[in-house]
Amino acid sequence: NKLLQQTVELLSYELRVHNIRVETILDENLPLTLADPQQIQQVFVNLIINAAQAMDGANGGGALTLKTERRSNDQEDAICIMVQDDGPGISKQIQSRIFDPFFTTKPQGEGTGLGLAVCHGIVSQHGGYIWAESNKGNGTAFFVKLPVVPPEEAARPAPPSEEPADAPPGRPRILVIDDENSITDVLVRLLRRNGYAADGVLNGPDALERLAQKEYDLIICDLRMPEMGGGQVYEEATTRQPELADRFIFTTGDIAGRRTGLLPGNSYLQKPFDKETLLQAVRRHLQAADNQNQN
Repeated sequence: NKLLQQTVELLSYELRVHNIRVETILDENLPLTLADPQQIQQVFVNLIINAAQAMDGANGGGALTLKTERRSNDQEDAICIMVQDDGPGISKQIQSRIFDPFFTTKPQGEGTGLGLAVCHGIVSQHGGYIWAESNKGNGTAFFVKLPVVPPEEAARPAPPSEEPADAPPGRPRILVIDDENSITDVLVRLLRRNGYAADGVLNGPDALERLAQKEYDLIICDLRMPEMGGGQVYEEATTRQPELADRFIFTTGDIAGRRTGLLPGNSYLQKPFDKETLLQAVRRHLQAADNQNQN
């Protein structure tokens, strides 16, 4: 409850700009559960902003209802959060795709389609579920269900680490390095769905350890990370294994080459990027590597 209220306060200006009225219906008897507050707040932020933008775009404003309750029975003990708007709704055809990475209904340049995919990743990592209920023209309700986890039983949600042991052999192996757990999860899931054997790690030291243990055909690495940035990962990895020099794609919010400190020959994906841009870059790098091996 407190986290949801803090999120509304955080977004109060944006809600006013979009002419959104907020109603909160909070269960005062919610049990304690252990979760990553920053990640769960990111879920709330994404859902509330999406709802506000949808209502503003369709009606010039609207009503947003935020509700929490405990759902406890023989099968489950969970906290359920509802984010409901009275906007244009979501068609049945689109509902099956809204949590796919990089899927968006917004005009080009106004969204990357990562928001709901990130929400799905975070909630899944916490052992929960997220879904939408909507009819075109009658608004949308998003539900987040999180299990009640007593503090003594809880453990930090684990990032996507390794491809399942029974993954088919022969597929290109890709390592994703990003300090944001949810982004790593989205990219790993996207790559696996498109036929690649993808692993993910959350920091530079773990990346170097993984590179020493496994051979990867491609490394997708965020430049800005605490402790060890992408540039240092690149220098350390290529010093130990020079053949990795042509296998890096860097993701960055900087304009490529201006503030990165890396050689201009490296490849960059400018954030935000869409699904096809990522997959094209992956295919291009892997094809170039195949051509070089054949020569």
